[in-house]
Amino acid sequence: MEKALAPLTQVLKKNNKNISLVLLVLVLMFLFPLDHFLPYDIKNKVETELKVFMDNPWVKVFVSAVVMSVYFTRDLNMLVLTLYVIHHISLHK
Repeated sequence: MEKALAPLTQVLKKNNKNISLVLLVLVLMFLFPLDHFLPYDIKNKVETELKVFMDNPWVKVFVSAVVMSVYFTRDLNMLVLTLYVIHHISLHK
């Protein structure tokens, strides 16, 4: 399986800092009440769009391949952030 996902794994390894930064921003956005500080509710818009996107079964297959590739990169921070974002999108509200 690792050889099949090697191209995706290499892309993730090469861009791990940018990907981790984006995932960290998403996690912080999910955790903190941004609607209290901003006049518009960007948090709920992003969550709603991601939930609609994740309802597609093909997207779930792709996300599974991405999670396996992140695991094969051996980058623990990116793996934890990825799993938290998926958990939050799948199970909360």
